[in-house]
Amino acid sequence: MKTTLRLRFVWFALLLSTTLFTACKKENVDPVAPADLADRVAGTYKYAELSANGQTLPADETNLKGTITVSRQTATTVRMVFAISLKNGNPFLDDTFDDVEVSETGDEILYQVDGQTFARGKGNAISINGRDSANKAFTLTAKK
Repeated sequence: MKTTLRLRFVWFALLLSTTLFTACKKENVDPVAPADLADRVAGTYKYAELSANGQTLPADETNLKGTITVSRQTATTVRMVFAISLKNGNPFLDDTFDDVEVSETGDEILYQVDGQTFARGKGNAISINGRDSANKAFTLTAKK
């Protein structure tokens, strides 16, 4: 009799635990919404190379160092903080731009202020076009 009662109790416990595990409803988890363009480009980019006079030099062969920090303001605008300096500490490109408009054309991202494109992005890189103090054109590239 004890054996029968114990066997029934074991079967009841097994049935109860199986029912509890299979009766739980799975939560409907919404898929993560894709990040907007400003979120995708946000981050810190480290100075990687400089192009000028038809020549491209990697960062370690130039006299520059620093970063460009991009942070989201709205879905289509970012803040860009440029902290590029000479290795002796003197500033080269030390400025902050708010409300930089970002737009995507194919696989390229354009950065514009007042309708003027001053930088382009592709993959994890940003290339900034500018002119130095001698009015010579250069392109500075930074990578995430």
